[in-house]
Amino acid sequence: VPATTSTSAKSSTTTTKNVTTTSKAASTTTKNVSTSANIGSTTAKASTTSNTTSVNVNASTTQTSEKREVVQTVKLGDGITGTVYSDGTAYISGEGSMYDNQSSPFEAPENIEKVYMTGDITNIGDSTFAGMSSLTGIVIPDSIESVGRNAFSGCTGLENVGYSGSEQNWNNVWIGEGNEALGDVQFNVKPSVPGLVIMVLNGDANNDGKISKADGMLLARYVAGWDGIVINLDSVDINGDGKISKADGMILSRYIAGWEGYDTYFN
Repeated sequence: VPATTSTSAKSSTTTTKNVTTTSKAASTTTKNVSTSANIGSTTAKASTTSNTTSVNVNASTTQTSEKREVVQTVKLGDGITGTVYSDGTAYISGEGSMYDNQSSPFEAPENIEKVYMTGDITNIGDSTFAGMSSLTGIVIPDSIESVGRNAFSGCTGLENVGYSGSEQNWNNVWIGEGNEALGDVQFNVKPSVPGLVIMVLNGDANNDGKISKADGMLLARYVAGWDGIVINLDSVDINGDGKISKADGMILSRYIAGWEGYDTYFN
């Protein structure tokens, strides 16, 4: 169900560097929604009983007459999908290792301003974020075990890098050459984005904002193990059991065919 939210984060007396946060890849439903994260001055408050730093990024979600469109959907790994939207936001979700690339896998990396990563991603591939000159901050999840060569090459605007694990864990992450843009890393960063509303359209496998036979075909081929299938992984666990299987494909195909009772999975 589409929603609009507007929030603001209060400033405390202690400030810390800005970071970008991670979130799920999403597609909007009937109303047009655009999500923006204003990377301004952020505040952090350290707990007296924990080493965790909580970073709040000012964000708002507003309804607009301009449609927020998918610019590109790219397969970044066997179980990882990246989705780029017209507002300069890229969502990366999935699990496992990213592919290594000779150059950026994104069509116009210089237009990407915000990157949100979610899931259990273990490796950032060679040249994955290369050329993202407009990217100002990123939070690297503690599931990452290695950062490929030139993964952040050309990220000339990258000033704030957070890592959700400890400094000791970060020291065990292999960092390839050509990643000088990472600079100083903030540790134990657990970012939250107040008011950031992301809507996922269940069953929208191809991320075009609607459910059709094309989604059913794409999901069936993904479950069957076809090579080269790019799919919105966040929308195809239709029965919510934590995995993508034939059961999800069956529910989707029956819903598309108009079977009674299956609309409850898509409301």
